[in-house]
Amino acid sequence: MQELISYLLKYPEVIKKLKSNEASLIGFSPDETQLIIEGFEGTEEVKRGNAGKWGPE
Repeated sequence: MQELISYLLKYPEVIKKLKSNEASLIGFSPDETQLIIEGFEGTEEVKRGNAGKWGPE
């Protein structure tokens, strides 16, 4: 899994291809692939500063 994450961080265009079904992850179910995509979308929100706040204000 760590190798996959490293690869996706190095080549973020693969996430776009996964989202548009132009690519797939061998050995991962469609549900697992969707979770990986959602996880990376979450990291993009953090990078843009749109992650929201944790806890009470």
